[in-house]
Amino acid sequence: MIEISKDGTININGWQEGIGNSNLDNFSDMLGVNIVDNPGCVSENFKFQPVIETYASRTIIFSGSDYVNISAGGSTYRGTYIGRAIKFSSTGTLPSGINSNTVYYIGSNGVVNENTFRISSSLSQAITGTGYVSIGTGGSGVYTINFVTPTLITGYTKNSQGKIFAIDDSQRVWFAGLDGVNDPWYLISGNTNQGGGDGNGIIYYKGYLLVWSTSSVDALLDIQSPSDVANWTLNFDGAVTISNSMSNGGKGAVPFLSVNDDAIYFSNGVVGNTFRVGLLEENAGTTFNPSSSSTFSFVPDVVTLPFENSKGFATSIKEINEFIVIGTYSDKIFFWDKKSPSFTSFIQIPESGISNMESIGGLIYALIGDSGSIYICNTVSFSNPIKFPEQLSDQYYLFNYGLNSFQVNSTSIYKRELLFSISILGISDVKNYLMSYNIDTKKITKKNISYYGETTDKSGASFGKIGSIIPFGKNIFISSSKYNTSSDITNYEIESLLYVASTESGNPGYFVYDNYEPNIITGLFAYGDTYSKRTTKELSVSFLRPLVTGQGFRISYRYDDNSAWSTPKEISYTNSGAVKQIKLPYLITDIIDLQIKIELKGINQSSPRLKIIRLIP
Repeated sequence: MIEISKDGTININGWQEGIGNSNLDNFSDMLGVNIVDNPGCVSENFKFQPVIETYASRTIIFSGSDYVNISAGGSTYRGTYIGRAIKFSSTGTLPSGINSNTVYYIGSNGVVNENTFRISSSLSQAITGTGYVSIGTGGSGVYTINFVTPTLITGYTKNSQGKIFAIDDSQRVWFAGLDGVNDPWYLISGNTNQGGGDGNGIIYYKGYLLVWSTSSVDALLDIQSPSDVANWTLNFDGAVTISNSMSNGGKGAVPFLSVNDDAIYFSNGVVGNTFRVGLLEENAGTTFNPSSSSTFSFVPDVVTLPFENSKGFATSIKEINEFIVIGTYSDKIFFWDKKSPSFTSFIQIPESGISNMESIGGLIYALIGDSGSIYICNTVSFSNPIKFPEQLSDQYYLFNYGLNSFQVNSTSIYKRELLFSISILGISDVKNYLMSYNIDTKKITKKNISYYGETTDKSGASFGKIGSIIPFGKNIFISSSKYNTSSDITNYEIESLLYVASTESGNPGYFVYDNYEPNIITGLFAYGDTYSKRTTKELSVSFLRPLVTGQGFRISYRYDDNSAWSTPKEISYTNSGAVKQIKLPYLITDIIDLQIKIELKGINQSSPRLKIIRLIP
């Protein structure tokens, strides 16, 4: 908060207030800072680092004895290479035994390294060394190896051992190994539309991983290790037609597992003038087996929703108490008691375009996709919305003229935070943030940015984003993408807060921002007036503990909310030593209104912990 003492000293502290709703509030912006763990102090958040990413294709040769050799420079991926999914291509023809557009896996037989290896036709064979592809002769042209890595993750689930399985928007299923950090993300191939579907959802249910594609559901018998053989039951829903993503406004089936009644509910397209919600559940007295239709019920429409001028499709399904809660792209949230022939009740909120919902403590948090408003609802009412601070998007009136737009990409719950990722779209660039709404303090911050950076390219409908958010114990994974205008290529990453610095081995740890990216911007506050401009001459900064090697603090100012910032004044271990409190000259003249920017720099797992800043006249 900003307090001005009787002697004119400007005191800046109270960081736990979070971002205000105006450029005139105490704090107008916060990015990458921790204001929760030690109230009254501010420090840096941990930053995201890639654990798997799009890798460049490499030129190869087939060197005989069924081995593949990467001819120049070795591979570029992190961690172990055994079990990596790959494809081959040629400017001419491939040798016999190798097919183009077919997934193979780097094997473990013989003297295998990142330059020379054998290949298997399945992940299990590659890991266990039980089967290898015989590479024949012939072929022509330049041979290329292409690493198969996740595109944007659209859904995830956890199996019986709590291990992560995820699906990307190319309908490919990925297994995160032991913890998603030390091991690769392994491709589990074999589902119906692998490599060509939309990735509508994935749910762990009764010993199986169920994968929703554009028009069917496949089942994978639960596996505990990448060495396990993948046992699929394809298209087991049979005669039931599953909605494709286009008939559901691009949201797909959005499957949801109800803890209360142990059944899966999913959006299932439109019939006539109603949208449907379907049901999959185990039949009483049986054990679910996707190969046996007598063990389950697949119902295409257990409840229908009004058409609402084509906006009535379900975008999110959750539950509170005995009710299934169905958020729609209209302005209505429906509640169904799972007994009545139609929905039991609904509430109507002042905005349409519900994109995501989360259930926390018996309440529903509903996010509006193109404004970021958060409505907190129960079965009969809603609160005034938590508005996404407009100054963060810099939209104001521009949104009405199509110059900027805003979208919420995904939501999740981490500890006592509602996390949501947003994209703020300009004409030629996009800004992406992982936002945090703290359930206890009821404050919003920009929690993190992607490793790709805060701002990346945009061209028309092509741009990068932060996709799915995957909490995993004390860790968080995000799926992210970056579009490059010059090459017209989108690259993808799965990023993690818990990270192994070495590309081959090491113990995972957390690493704070180390490049002055975390920042706090105060509101624009009045200090002088036109006929009595004021001056501050000194800067006093107080930390909770002395600075250590690699830590730093910077401050700059401006006189309105649109001008360039002054040259930053830096206090760091390098130029000031192990200071805990420091006072030094800092002249700011001709002040009417003033806005302050504070930036922090840490190193490894160490961050400055800032208590208070004083500007002294």
